[in-house]
Amino acid sequence: PKREAERLLHQRIAELNTGLDEHVKPQLITLKGWFRDWMALYKQNLSPSTQVDYEWRFTHYIVPYFGSQSLSEIHGIEMQKFINSLQKGKNSLSSKRIRNTYNILPAISSKAHALPQLHQPPCSTGSLPKNDSKPRSALNREEVARYLECAEGTDLALIFILEFSLGLRLGELCGLRWQDIDLDKGTVHICNTRINAGGKVIEKGPKTAAGNRTIVLGTKLISRLRLYKETACGAYV
Repeated sequence: PKREAERLLHQRIAELNTGLDEHVKPQLITLKGWFRDWMALYKQNLSPSTQVDYEWRFTHYIVPYFGSQSLSEIHGIEMQKFINSLQKGKNSLSSKRIRNTYNILPAISSKAHALPQLHQPPCSTGSLPKNDSKPRSALNREEVARYLECAEGTDLALIFILEFSLGLRLGELCGLRWQDIDLDKGTVHICNTRINAGGKVIEKGPKTAAGNRTIVLGTKLISRLRLYKETACGAYV
């Protein structure tokens, strides 16, 4: 019947469009092609900044190494060679960046191995370098005073004062608005962030519920903000 034929036709088109057609040869499913499908199908709910980070790492590190290889060609030894390549040369990466870059491939593989035209899981695991992260150290009082002294009289002065006083994340600092500050009560409500994601400014609320918080301002900072607000223009501090 015509209706059944149309149903089968639509089903066939959908299979071809989603890459789930069992008649497509494995070598035709490229890593680059599946990455685009993977992002569209499974990563729609990622934050814009995380999407940009995934795409940047894939474009700058993974594509230059694997090129247009098919998923079926990427297995254990290829993965290990890729990991090793990230540790060599003048542009070698830290172990943390290698792990973050490498982790994209198993994530892709976890969905791709279910495709009926792939007979074995692609992107098999490799041996990652040991964590080489170093303990972080905070600035001492003398170093903070030096920063503030150098910044005094410049456009950076209030930025440094706010950061050292409140300990905000970069996105929180950029997203701080006058409406979030109550100078009479001496409080600031951290409830907005602004980030640059791939050249586009994204504004949103804090990443977690704990990030939505109220901080008490010191008397010196309140005085500084009152003075600055007299000549400030725009919604953002």
